[in-house]
Amino acid sequence: MRGSPECEWGRGRDSEPETETTLTHDFWIQQTEVTQAKWTSLGVQNPSRVEGQVRDGTSSDCPVGNMTWFEALAFANKLSDAKGLPRCYVLDRCIGDLASGMVCEEAQQTGQSLYDCDGYRLPTEAEWEYAARAGTRSSTYAGDLSLSGDSSRCAEDPTLNTIAWYCWNTRVWLGGLDTYSTRPVATRAPNRWGLYDMAGNAGEWQNDAFHGDSYRTQPRTDPGATLERAALATALAAVTRGGFTSAYPVMQRSGYRDQAARHVRSPGLGFRLVRSAK
Repeated sequence: MRGSPECEWGRGRDSEPETETTLTHDFWIQQTEVTQAKWTSLGVQNPSRVEGQVRDGTSSDCPVGNMTWFEALAFANKLSDAKGLPRCYVLDRCIGDLASGMVCEEAQQTGQSLYDCDGYRLPTEAEWEYAARAGTRSSTYAGDLSLSGDSSRCAEDPTLNTIAWYCWNTRVWLGGLDTYSTRPVATRAPNRWGLYDMAGNAGEWQNDAFHGDSYRTQPRTDPGATLERAALATALAAVTRGGFTSAYPVMQRSGYRDQAARHVRSPGLGFRLVRSAK
């Protein structure tokens, strides 16, 4: 089951309907978001931005941030190459270098289904939510939030304090502004499957294009198996998940869905990778 119940505080009425969904395959998912150390270990320049109101942390064990959706796919291909695995993506007519804001005219999966690829790839939105929930149906994997009333504000929540870096516990007054930065991964409590930062810290790019009503229109079995034609000029925004370091509590819920244009680079927006298990 993905989506959130009608009684959940802050739920998106149209974008988060509870939807019975079936994944017919197993998959591995990284315990943490890809770190700056992991990114640079493949000989790629660190794109993370460490200045501004929202910024990436300066430690090598902080999530890497500030890459386009296309760059996340390119890094997945590069890691597959390094591990002797097949690439999962074909990126055509790209402009710019990896870590400098690379964008591509088109992106497609290499086979008929992303789920058939043995290499590294971004998770589908359905895979990500399944992994984040780890068998739970509460608003976070550690339980429901205790807040009520206006959801468009930053407030402290005891449940989030244990599992997430979010607006309340990352805010620092600097230069006359509230500033927020990502923190080293795996420094908050994991979910029951040992996955860290599935709420807060960096937001995470997903494979899927964002549709507000996609739960009603996508297949109920193995949704997101193919990339929607990702031509840059007409591309739909991509889904992002997991909240981020400056996000309000409502945005840290397991069912919360967000989006970003595929060419956007943003500090605090990173990713984690998966592999289909065969």
